[in-house]
Amino acid sequence: MTESNIILTNQVNKIDPTIRSKAMAFLQKLADDDAAPGIHIEPINGVVDSRVRTGRVDLAWRAVLFQLDVGEVRSYIIHGVWHHDEAIARAKRAVLKLNPFNGLPTVEDEDMATPAAKSEPERSKPKPTAKPSLLGYTAKELVEGLGLSEEAAERAAVCTEDDDLLNLGHELGGWQELALIALASGQSMDEVRQEFMLEKPSGDTSSSEEIMKKIRTNPTSKTLFHYVEDAEDLRRVIEGGSFSAWRTWLHPTQRRLVDANYHGSYRLAGGAGTGKTVVLLHRARRLAKQDPAARIVLTTFTTNLAEQMREGLSNLDPQIPLAKSLGEPGIHVVGIDSLASSVLQKASNVDQAAVTVFGTSGIGVNGRTQTDLTWQLAAGQAGVDLPAELRTSSFLVAEYAMVVLPQRITTLEGYARAPRAGRGVRLTRPQRIAVWGIVAAYRSLCQAQDTVDYAEAAGLAAASLDLVAAEGSGRPCDHVLVDEGQDLGPSHLQLVRALVSDGDNDVFIAEDAHQRIYGNRIVMSRYGLNVRGRSSRLKVNYRTTAENLGLAQRILEGATWIDSDDAPEKTSDYRSLRNGPTPTVKQFPNQSAEYDFAAQQISAWLEGTPEPETIGVLVRDKKHRDQVVAALAERGVKVRAVDRGKVPAGQPVVLTMHRSKGTEFAKVMLVGISEGNLPALFAVRNQAPEEKEDAILRERALLYVAASRARDELVISYAGNPSILLPA
Repeated sequence: MTESNIILTNQVNKIDPTIRSKAMAFLQKLADDDAAPGIHIEPINGVVDSRVRTGRVDLAWRAVLFQLDVGEVRSYIIHGVWHHDEAIARAKRAVLKLNPFNGLPTVEDEDMATPAAKSEPERSKPKPTAKPSLLGYTAKELVEGLGLSEEAAERAAVCTEDDDLLNLGHELGGWQELALIALASGQSMDEVRQEFMLEKPSGDTSSSEEIMKKIRTNPTSKTLFHYVEDAEDLRRVIEGGSFSAWRTWLHPTQRRLVDANYHGSYRLAGGAGTGKTVVLLHRARRLAKQDPAARIVLTTFTTNLAEQMREGLSNLDPQIPLAKSLGEPGIHVVGIDSLASSVLQKASNVDQAAVTVFGTSGIGVNGRTQTDLTWQLAAGQAGVDLPAELRTSSFLVAEYAMVVLPQRITTLEGYARAPRAGRGVRLTRPQRIAVWGIVAAYRSLCQAQDTVDYAEAAGLAAASLDLVAAEGSGRPCDHVLVDEGQDLGPSHLQLVRALVSDGDNDVFIAEDAHQRIYGNRIVMSRYGLNVRGRSSRLKVNYRTTAENLGLAQRILEGATWIDSDDAPEKTSDYRSLRNGPTPTVKQFPNQSAEYDFAAQQISAWLEGTPEPETIGVLVRDKKHRDQVVAALAERGVKVRAVDRGKVPAGQPVVLTMHRSKGTEFAKVMLVGISEGNLPALFAVRNQAPEEKEDAILRERALLYVAASRARDELVISYAGNPSILLPA
């Protein structure tokens, strides 16, 4: 009996549904014993590649595969399953080799194989075109630089329109599509070769040992070949019908991020739709597979997003162990505020933690404070000597969360000399004294109510875990992965840091400065998460069209964006893989006319949409959401308002822009994008100039989030004057 590795190519043909169960049985037998009765693994005469074998799936169907023996290990690379005669014909032509220009393993037909580097034939020059080539490279340069086939390179070299290049990219698929888009977006050939780890092979291009080494170690190769892990893994492939149907395709950069080990915290940046969450899910799964005893936390800002990640993880691997609570082996998927609450519920040292954070014990931690109302009451009691803009709940919430809580300030003296980096608004000493009076009043009101706010809960949870660790009892996690890191506040980041000791693969945070719609800008290193020199950015948008992406990026223009590593964030170097209709922007004289149009547009979409829930209507806030639902109902269009939980099927949905974070829709309509609605007056009223600037930045980010939810079609409407945030 010889056990073998089973490796699937992403070229595996879609298996006929009538033989899927037989194909799975064949591959399971092959993995267990390639000499098993009935599967008939046999060489055939007249092949180009001597490693080619065929195997009997049943009397009519045969598999084509390559047998690679490296040392004592045997592996079978599965090329596909076809009817008997076609399988024999394909087997005779199939060649497994390293591409002579890019070093990637590839399965090719003899008639279509990429030529060897030493025998580059003369090719007819492409006919001159009126427009210059998009890529600016000759066919020869594309063959030698990327390893494209001659035919693909010649077609790419003469592309003068985006649509032509995108269509060619779709035909090629995978990394080749992305590489062409990268070249068209301005990256150099050397930059693309580095990004996709393309290198000319130095040895024998047919060496089984070198081929297996590339499959195991090269990130781009891992997007082309997949080791079957177990029977469940195999079942997902077979039932999915193709290599890509059962798992999200990973860009080589994403694959590197999934597989890499980092000594210390790591930051992954990227715009909306670039696959940051996909990386987190795959990385969490990889860490869990690598060490089944590992305690892994996968967290994000909201409960809705946490639920979506939990579902995504289960879809990726139904067998992955999900931990029910903090500290258990497996992956614990939870919103950051729920995580803080669970820490406090189990903690036996809450009083000690309260002394650390508040300077007093006896704090109730089960209830949550009505933050805005309580700050208003506190300002009314103690803030009479302050100007109006320093008595607003928005200023006080930010000052408390950004300065007081993370520095664990418990006295006026401590606050008077505390640094206020990043706060913008300067305070005189008398103003600091007055602000501290409001803070003291707020804490007294909360204590009387037996509540803490969400930032306080996170700060208390972090202090509790730090105290436990100081006593020598360790930390509750081995790895923490964070999505939407830009929305976490200082106390949240302190909690993340307190969950896990410094070390290998301790904290991995995905974020996008352009999507910061909650809280204030922060710098991670101030809270124990030093990511300087350990960060990267994803640039390929997999969700939306180039036209929709272009509008979303124009929303970001005219503002300065700073990431959590305190560095400027670019807005213009993201690229999409496909084109679509130009976004529509409509102006109306009044709200009634706007709602008439919305009803007509949604009705038109419904006529050609078998899945109504793929239509999303996004508005600024809950008040406008309810108005739109009622207005559409009056016009005979049934839609469903969505707040918490999964987006239900059966009807178009109406969501606030905040709730839309983490979702996507085939067709999106943004309603009410008018002056006064966005920026929302309540979000910027009575703000100090420095605070107002950041509030408007959050509103701009919110519109960007909303516009980037659209996969295919985007329609924007407003009554009266347009929002100042809407591109001209």
